[in-house]
Amino acid sequence: MNNNILDGIKILYVEDDDNIRKIFTKFLERKAKDVQVSTNGEEGYTKFLEFEPDIIVSDINMPKLNGLEMSKKIKKIKKDIPIILTSAHNDTEYYAEAISLGVNHYLSKPVNAQELLNAIELYAKNLLFEREQKKQERILQSVINSDRNIIVAFNSKEIIFSNKSFLHFYSVQTNGDFLSQYSHIFDTFLKDEHVLSKDMINDGSSFEDLLIKTKDEKRVVKIHNVGLNIPRTFYVNISTLFYETKERDEDIYLLNLTDITSMSEQKIEIEGKAFHDNLTNIYNRYKLEDIFEYELKQFKRYKREFCFSILDIDFFKKFNDTYGHLVGDEILVAISNILEKNTREADVIARWGGEEFVILLPNTKLKDAVIIIEKLRQNIEDFNHETAGGVTASFGLTRINETDDSISVFKRADEALYEAKGCGRNLVITKDDIMMKNGED
Repeated sequence: MNNNILDGIKILYVEDDDNIRKIFTKFLERKAKDVQVSTNGEEGYTKFLEFEPDIIVSDINMPKLNGLEMSKKIKKIKKDIPIILTSAHNDTEYYAEAISLGVNHYLSKPVNAQELLNAIELYAKNLLFEREQKKQERILQSVINSDRNIIVAFNSKEIIFSNKSFLHFYSVQTNGDFLSQYSHIFDTFLKDEHVLSKDMINDGSSFEDLLIKTKDEKRVVKIHNVGLNIPRTFYVNISTLFYETKERDEDIYLLNLTDITSMSEQKIEIEGKAFHDNLTNIYNRYKLEDIFEYELKQFKRYKREFCFSILDIDFFKKFNDTYGHLVGDEILVAISNILEKNTREADVIARWGGEEFVILLPNTKLKDAVIIIEKLRQNIEDFNHETAGGVTASFGLTRINETDDSISVFKRADEALYEAKGCGRNLVITKDDIMMKNGED
């Protein structure tokens, strides 16, 4: 045990027996720097109020106010203070009353000095640990409070924590005050055609899902500032905490709102370019990988089926060689527009590279995914470029299963795509391990 563990601990020792008090006072003063002594319970209670000790050691049988009565009065003021009682009596009634009062430790007289020290050091260690935890929490809260952005962590039941910017913006003193006015922070987002709001949810998914999947430059909300009585525009950054923990019924979301009311649209657009393909303006592979990992975790936790498809424009090299790269670029843009126009709001499309695109279909069974992808294939076949003429594409489609990771999914979809091209192109080929094992259609 660290010999200095009691240096920062204040001890109140209450004992009416002169000999015992002198012996143990000297013993305690050798171990701790701050020891206060009282000769009876009434004096001990007064010293408690003045001294504010961290740990109390007290005899039970004392004049004026016994140890149990003193403990009862003290616990009403400071419920969690450790109290160690000593007594020459072994009456079970003493034990029962001590337990009911929340007394932490009971030692029989004659008290063994080492046993007493061990008990004191145990509670001192716990106190020091709690103090360090609270110190770290204060530091973290100070860091969060220094951020001018609105920061709030929540689940569907409660706000876990928030910073001062959050409380100031909503003109409330506590998170409880906020929840007494609103059932959820999303309820404060204003309905506007240019920003996101809860009324946009129509496919059974959550607003959190919509925020995560929305293109970065479009992840914007409007909130009415109560203090200024004006709407403010915010860029939303959202992340999910505890993906794989079962400590809570659902994920905890961390929301960071940056006020961009005065920010130009051009700046917002620039910030989003890192995740978008320069030519087609749809997601690039980096953003797709991020969304895919999120959906894979959601699938493994909530068992929400989703499917994945890769498409490749047939004979694309011929378009570039025959008509030039400008025409090739026009075809890439046209295909991305067809994909955006004919997929659902919850679906995710991205340019993987060259003439390859990928499509993520959340909350979608394989039989429904086949219909969606087949429709896309037909939409592309119906397209006719004014210079290059008809365009077709081949698709590989698969369903995600329990043992999948990103590599296995991409590999399976790519194999299906290769098979589609080998079978004459302009086809949708489904390759699914579950389907093949179970003999499903």
